[in-house]
Amino acid sequence: MVQLSAGGGKSDGDTGLRLNEYRPAGPAPESVIQSTLNSARRHLGMKMAYISRVDGDKSHLVYVDAPGFEAAMHPGSVRDVSEVYCQHILDGRVPQLLPDAACHPVTRDMQITHLLPVGAHISVPIRTREGEFSFLFCCLDTEPNSSLNARDIGVVRLFAEIAGAQIAQQEEHEHQTRQTRERIETLIARKQFSIAYQPLWNITNARILGFECLARFPTDPERDPYSWFEEAESVGLLAELELALIEAALTSAKIFPEDVRLSINVSAGTILHPRFADTLLAFDVSRLIIELTEHAQISDYGAVRAALDPLRTFGVRVALDDAGSGCAGLQHILGVNADFIKLDRSLVDSLHDSPVSRAMIAALRYFAHQTDAVIIAEGVETREEFDALRALGIKYAQGFFLGKPVGFKLSRELLMRAGANGMEV
Repeated sequence: MVQLSAGGGKSDGDTGLRLNEYRPAGPAPESVIQSTLNSARRHLGMKMAYISRVDGDKSHLVYVDAPGFEAAMHPGSVRDVSEVYCQHILDGRVPQLLPDAACHPVTRDMQITHLLPVGAHISVPIRTREGEFSFLFCCLDTEPNSSLNARDIGVVRLFAEIAGAQIAQQEEHEHQTRQTRERIETLIARKQFSIAYQPLWNITNARILGFECLARFPTDPERDPYSWFEEAESVGLLAELELALIEAALTSAKIFPEDVRLSINVSAGTILHPRFADTLLAFDVSRLIIELTEHAQISDYGAVRAALDPLRTFGVRVALDDAGSGCAGLQHILGVNADFIKLDRSLVDSLHDSPVSRAMIAALRYFAHQTDAVIIAEGVETREEFDALRALGIKYAQGFFLGKPVGFKLSRELLMRAGANGMEV
């Protein structure tokens, strides 16, 4: 059995892919910026507030708070810098405070002044993370306002600093995202990963049935395997990474004897990827097991089953990993219609001294028997756990006690020493 998962932790029973969706601790920068624009506009009693960005000879509206003026002022609008005030203000040709734009020698002849029209206008440059002033925080009204003064500019500067901090945070996030994407793309393109193999045993006859295949990644930068998957997910490349690992696992699996089952750990999103079936069917999948972790969220079981059913006709089987641990519980077990149910490490760990764990395993064994599924215990790390599983009648198991993940050469040697049988299910 070859299973594709992250691996590398203390317990082999905790090697399934874990993907935690990133959720920021506070409000998103976009929300803070919009609130800042709204507060500034209302404080000054103006009709519109916006943040623009100067990029070359173009001025872009990035954020806008202009109720009732959405047709004229909306995010994504682009104009030549010669048509708007931004570059003139950055160059010092137009002051940051205009009580009446129609009275200034530069702005009075500009078409946009009369198009909205622009009466009073305040604009404060925002410093970016590179130290440049390419953003401006602006408030305007359709009527002149001679009461505006330096104090009002000071207020707008305070709002601009708040917005600027959020923009800097966004820029840093975008910078990190670009770096992460480049790192993952390079990892995939150069195949900078390897596969380690952990034996799966029939503990009733001491024969190896196959291997669980664990993904291994570069140590530079130093991070655990799960971090690579999380990074790939964060930049939308999880499916691409998993597909590359699947190809690597199935390519190496060609050298194993034909009676050794192969298993790949795949997320639901990758199963629904357009290239998933073609990637698998480029290989002999008659002994393949697709393994889903119970921790992974599946929003549409029907779609996942529809993607897997055609593969079943080629002999593909489905396994549910980490059974008994995730919040999905029975929903996962019933929704996946698994051929194999792998007991979570947490059940195995407490088996020898926990009646509750033994009862749960007994219940899963009964369910598996009634549905023609096979139970596999993973994360077996001690003699006590091994003996307790045998006493319960569990036939298949894997874990550090039975064998740690090894390279391909050592896995072949181990297989030759122990012998292998096909799994009759």
